[in-house]
Amino acid sequence: MGMFLFSFLLTFFLAVHEDVIFVGYLQTRLYGLFKSNVVAISVGAALFALMHVPSWILMGTLTFDYPLGIALMLVVWFTFHFIAVSVFRKYFSLIPVIMLHTVLNFSGRMWNVRTEEGGIFGTLNTVILLTVACVLVHHMREHRQKTI
Repeated sequence: MGMFLFSFLLTFFLAVHEDVIFVGYLQTRLYGLFKSNVVAISVGAALFALMHVPSWILMGTLTFDYPLGIALMLVVWFTFHFIAVSVFRKYFSLIPVIMLHTVLNFSGRMWNVRTEEGGIFGTLNTVILLTVACVLVHHMREHRQKTI
């Protein structure tokens, strides 16, 4: 139980750190720098994705033996930033972003612990990320139809 709680709290504090810096601070500055929201979010997403690479290499989770895995993880991090920004813009709060980020990271951590394979692209993470993306797309379409 103690290791479970420690793992959850570590995941939570890492999510808070990343979300405050990248979604709360950096992303809002990029809107002022670029005229297009898509470009601003894409630049923020690229920075968010690339920020993960050195720490994952140091942890031994990401190796250059599997280039497809690196590409997949960059796509996941890039996509997650778009989702995080969408959630932030909908609620204008970092709390749901932090909750989503914590659940996603914690599910991946628990998946890797259970399988003991240390896989870099956990199935559970993928399912959660795709589910959240589908719900957001559906919600945005529904909202757009109501405003037309």
